[in-house]
Amino acid sequence: MPEVKVITRISTRGSLEIKYNGILIFSKLEVGGFPKLDPLVEALKSVVNGATPQMVTECYKPSYCILI
Repeated sequence: MPEVKVITRISTRGSLEIKYNGILIFSKLEVGGFPKLDPLVEALKSVVNGATPQMVTECYKPSYCILI
């Protein structure tokens, strides 16, 4: 997608936010994991083609292993 410009900023530890023209598309803090790539790419392609931005909520939930 040649129209995409990536900006990184140091923010809250553990956060990952993806925005399009200032509109939030994905928030790791809100959904609790990293985004699944296919739904994220499709959402970004849609907004580049003129669709209204939609929040992506499909993510990989962290798995924890606690050893005692």
